[in-house]
Amino acid sequence: MKLFVDKKIIPLFLALTLVSVAGKALALETAQANFEIGQTTLNHNWKKISLSKNYLNPVVIAQPLSYNGSDPAHIRLRNVTTNSFEMKIEEWSYLDRTHTQETISYIVVDSGVYEINGLKIEAGTLITNDRWKNQIFRQNFSVKPILFTQSQTDNDSEPVVVRNKVGLGGFDVRLQEEEAKGSHSSEIIGYLAIEPGTIFYNEEKIKIGCIGGVTDKWKTFSFGSAFPSAIFIANMQTYNGPDTAELRYANLTESSVQIKVEEEQSKDAEVSHTKEDVGYIVISKLISQDPTNHFYDALRVFENYSVYSEPGYYVWDPQVIFDNGFYYLIYSRWPESSGWGGYRTNGEICVAKSSDPVKGFVHQAVILKAANVGWDDGSVHSARLLKDGNNWRLYYVGFDADGAWAPAYKQIGVATTSEAISDWNINSFTRSSKNPIIQIGADQTLWNGWSVANPAPLLENGIYKLWFKGETKNANGVIVRNLGYATATSWDGPYVQYEKNPLLVTSGTLGIEDYFIWNDGISYKMVLKNVDTLRGEWYQSSDGINWSAGPNNVIAYQQSQWGNDAQLVDRPFVYFD
Repeated sequence: MKLFVDKKIIPLFLALTLVSVAGKALALETAQANFEIGQTTLNHNWKKISLSKNYLNPVVIAQPLSYNGSDPAHIRLRNVTTNSFEMKIEEWSYLDRTHTQETISYIVVDSGVYEINGLKIEAGTLITNDRWKNQIFRQNFSVKPILFTQSQTDNDSEPVVVRNKVGLGGFDVRLQEEEAKGSHSSEIIGYLAIEPGTIFYNEEKIKIGCIGGVTDKWKTFSFGSAFPSAIFIANMQTYNGPDTAELRYANLTESSVQIKVEEEQSKDAEVSHTKEDVGYIVISKLISQDPTNHFYDALRVFENYSVYSEPGYYVWDPQVIFDNGFYYLIYSRWPESSGWGGYRTNGEICVAKSSDPVKGFVHQAVILKAANVGWDDGSVHSARLLKDGNNWRLYYVGFDADGAWAPAYKQIGVATTSEAISDWNINSFTRSSKNPIIQIGADQTLWNGWSVANPAPLLENGIYKLWFKGETKNANGVIVRNLGYATATSWDGPYVQYEKNPLLVTSGTLGIEDYFIWNDGISYKMVLKNVDTLRGEWYQSSDGINWSAGPNNVIAYQQSQWGNDAQLVDRPFVYFD
């Protein structure tokens, strides 16, 4: 399965199905990273965490603690094995050593040197005590990495934390007991070093960075983009304040967290701490934890993707067809010189060709332009192809240029061809004489009275099913978008609209658009754009009429991995191998 979305450029990235991998895995310079993340609650009693994978030499990082209990505390690990580890909350010796339930996130990584989406990663172990020890990185980082360190053992039962000072080529590390005690026996220290940046890897969206100026006072830090069900891991990068200390966090949301340095009070009551740099990892689990939620699990983001662009053009509306050994990208385009709104006046529908979508597509031909006269003489865009026996039906949106169809300026038509895709050109498709097959409502106050667009066709048991967007304007003149439905017994109609349209009305002001719909044999599925949140979402239905949001229904976010030109989720499309 592959998911395609767009804006000015069309980013293409690969995802896993439940049974197979679509496309090639990323060829890493070193080894394939083996890691997992998790979140749990625990108290001062040891808790065993079973891992979902087997590891050769795992490194566990589990910090910082939440702040349900105010007594200074941290996480202690032991019995780190190839498939499990134990951890507990460890208060300092001068306290009663009991602690209420806290939430802790963790990451487990096999020791090794990796590279994912250009970010270098290194994980390993070393042995040290309360004296500083220097560790040289096994690879050359291009920028100073973010470092996470933690004791993996409890050879010495006295409470202990790890402090470090990180540089470009390595780091210094030591164990630190409470101030009233001092020395500590040797422990195995696990470390994880990652270059800062944001990556999408398998089912995770991951951001690595550094927060400056963290003291003993709570500091609110914004992630810069949404991380639903966020997992947050942090570690001090500096040793500006020598007093024994650890980190605590509070008020973790999808967009921010509060964090502070927490000193202990075994020697004195003073807990002020100077500014430290704090490295962090924030991770959003992009797949459902429900094993029955097959669709969402199949949309895990892979690190392999390509971006299709054409100099001088905006490109839009991706749909991919595999035919006779090649992939074909059907898309809309219009000149950059006409501005972002040029899709209304200068749009055309094109096809590009590729032997491997990860390696990119090459433009083949323009296959539909605006008509010389008629309802679609201004522009054409938002095409969706439907295979119908030996024929291809091209459903599209047309714009009226001269106002002859006013107030209907944007409606839906269809064209057809029986030619092979490899031969498609500007003369391949013939428009239906019945166009436009979906027209605006009779009254501009109706849900579809201003325009209709975004055709999403299916052919099932001889019935042509067509979902589409209807637009109207509210009392403030703001466009509101809703989902409509129509059926026909012929590809070009007449289409009979469902009497209870619109099917899906969201609670937002602006509504939903850009639907892609299919039937997987279990239920109908739909991906779309929520215009209020600018997120890609998915919905499901038993009959194609009554729709509800799928579990964990956000599948893509306004911020993307494809650069500054791809900041919105528009016209999502799912390709099935």
